[in-house]
Amino acid sequence: MRASCLLLALVALPPEKARSQTALTPVRMESKWGYADADTGKIVIQPRFERAGNFSQGLAPARMDNRYGYIDAKGAFVIQPSFELARPFSEGMAAVSIEKKFGFIDTSGKLVIPPQFEWAGDLHNNRALVKFQQQYGFIDSTGKIVIPTNYVRAHPFSEGRAAVAVKIGEFKFIDVDGNQVTPASFADAGRFREGLAWVQSSDGKFGYIDTKGDFAIPPRFTGLGSFNRGIAPARQGKLWCFIDPKGESLSEAVYDDASTFPTHVKARKGGDRIIGKKQPDGAIEFESKPDPWLANVDFESHPTRAAIYKPPLLEYELEPDDDKSRLMTPEYRVSRGDTNITDKLDTRQEYMILFAIPGKVMQVRKCVPGVDPKIRADFPD
Repeated sequence: MRASCLLLALVALPPEKARSQTALTPVRMESKWGYADADTGKIVIQPRFERAGNFSQGLAPARMDNRYGYIDAKGAFVIQPSFELARPFSEGMAAVSIEKKFGFIDTSGKLVIPPQFEWAGDLHNNRALVKFQQQYGFIDSTGKIVIPTNYVRAHPFSEGRAAVAVKIGEFKFIDVDGNQVTPASFADAGRFREGLAWVQSSDGKFGYIDTKGDFAIPPRFTGLGSFNRGIAPARQGKLWCFIDPKGESLSEAVYDDASTFPTHVKARKGGDRIIGKKQPDGAIEFESKPDPWLANVDFESHPTRAAIYKPPLLEYELEPDDDKSRLMTPEYRVSRGDTNITDKLDTRQEYMILFAIPGKVMQVRKCVPGVDPKIRADFPD
């Protein structure tokens, strides 16, 4: 439901750490992946990988010869490629797939939780989301199931809370012990950040709740993102703006995409990338410049396409511009010009639609054909 662009923030670092994980983002050129400076688009690690994931704790998953390992900021493998799939590190551990089962390794590459799960996510608050026998639950860092696998959908923990659903369209929040901490259920929900989580009400509108489940900002938006230092992207109609924790607008709703970072915000308006910084009076001052990512895309050779997935995605936290290498094979692919993409879909099934150019997700959209029978392939410009 969110269509914000995500690029990693460039931070000031000593010369020896200029290639830090926060400054690099995966990019694809032709059929190979490498890493570029997230702010300028300049290639830092030459494309040579079959797939490449995001950096975390100094390491990033990358694939060579159909196997994943982990590279450092110079592009050298420090954990040799031996896994079918691999996720970023979090709290010292990373989920990896061996013989179609997921387990966990530490930063030395040692297997610390044997492969046994159908899917596994990242560790947050000493809880990792796992799939076992077609249901979702949570394990701790020892591999013990601490919250039973009773859910059809679930999101990772953040700030001691996780959104879970016993059936599609009925999300609630639980604590790290599995206790429900919000009195109401929601059609959809995100993760907590800075004490607030976006939720979707039954009428399709979005708002924010606090950790008790009370609405801090009532549902009145058509899309929302997470807060970052007191600023969050919000969609009004089809366009985006930025708001503060009281729901007050910090900018006009004129942007095609919007996202927030610790030091700044980014937005896209047509072919321009707009960078903004919060001023002492709370307003955001913007600077417009051509988007280097859009400038580097050959649209004629690589036309925009849409991929349709059945849940679960291997990455529930997928945002626009995130690495797509860990996604499953899509159910269908749709080209620009297709006006009805739901003819072949199960009307009872929820799907995720990814509108993308190679190496970059431009929009992420959910649909249930039985509820929205005329979902169109409205590709971004």
